[in-house]
Amino acid sequence: MTKSYLPDYCFVNHPMTGEVVKVEKGKVGYYETDCNTSAKEMNASINVTSQQAEAMLTGCLCGWENPDLNIKL
Repeated sequence: MTKSYLPDYCFVNHPMTGEVVKVEKGKVGYYETDCNTSAKEMNASINVTSQQAEAMLTGCLCGWENPDLNIKL
């Protein structure tokens, strides 16, 4: 079994609105938040890199079956 180097969740800026949303690993779509800080700051507080957040955004929008999402980032 391949070890996933993606976090269980992270925060990203919605590609259309720019609002901060929460993405959960393996789930399609996102969850709205009421964050008053940036996605980058929120991710830093939970030790999520920008590369991991970008991969998570790709997964939630394009599908989690892409093997490139589980590479060590």
